[in-house]
Amino acid sequence: MIDFATLDQGRVDLGTRLVEDSYLVGSLHIDARQTCLERLMDIAADPREIALARQDAITGARNLVVDLPVEVQRRTFLLAKEYALERRDGSHLDGRVTGSPHPLSSFKFSGGSASLRGKGLRLAEVSATYPEDHVRVRDQAISLLSEQDTEILDDAAMTLSQLPHDVTSPGGRGPLHASSLSAPGDDPAIGA
Repeated sequence: MIDFATLDQGRVDLGTRLVEDSYLVGSLHIDARQTCLERLMDIAADPREIALARQDAITGARNLVVDLPVEVQRRTFLLAKEYALERRDGSHLDGRVTGSPHPLSSFKFSGGSASLRGKGLRLAEVSATYPEDHVRVRDQAISLLSEQDTEILDDAAMTLSQLPHDVTSPGGRGPLHASSLSAPGDDPAIGA
């Protein structure tokens, strides 16, 4: 975790090894993997982190959650849908590091999208435990296909390609409409 008291306020390091390290942790004992998953989800939830670190933490969590018990996947799904629904966006230095650079700036750096929606959707896809969850993820992914942000668009397309075939086929379960990821009342464990 970043010790904010000791940070040099004029300097920000970009890039993490969270994704690569999550692959290595995948071979450890289940308790160690769960601990690492919790830590990654803590990083993802911390708005003091830059968006890139939070996105990497969500991707790392995605790599770890696939082999964990169903109850862990369920808890992770409930958090992941918060990111997919854009309820947890907003990171440190969003306006300075992410998005397009100012047209008059001599420093032309773009850190990409600050949104956590696409990465959250991918995490929701791998942590979905019920068929209804897969339908909600599918519907949210379909709603994101009109996004202008190409990173979110890529994540939505990847999510659709990874969902079970019976959910994405024309005869798949549930109506093809957006926002069912947040439809209250369908499943008391999911809620709004």
